Amino acid sequence: MDFSRDVVFHPTDSRVVFSAPTNTDVLLRRSDNQGETWSDLGANLYATVTSLAIGTTDPGFVYAGSRGQPLRQSGWRRFV
Repeated sequence: MDFSRDVVFHPTDSRVVFSAPTNTDVLLRRSDNQGETWSDLGANLYATVTSLAIGTTDPGFVYAGSRGQPLRQSGWRRFV
């Protein structure tokens, strides 16, 4: 079983869900079928994601927060 620190749902597509898993090798997971299956996104970070938010004016952006550590990744990309 895998646990998540935070879960957010896409504001206009209820099938899309994002999760911040407790596995620190993965920034984020995305599901396009309400959590039945998941894809890992954003590997190779040097921080632990503790919270997630989806942009209110542009839901094409998912924001990830960490506690006391900067999030770094080579090459940012859209996850939505």
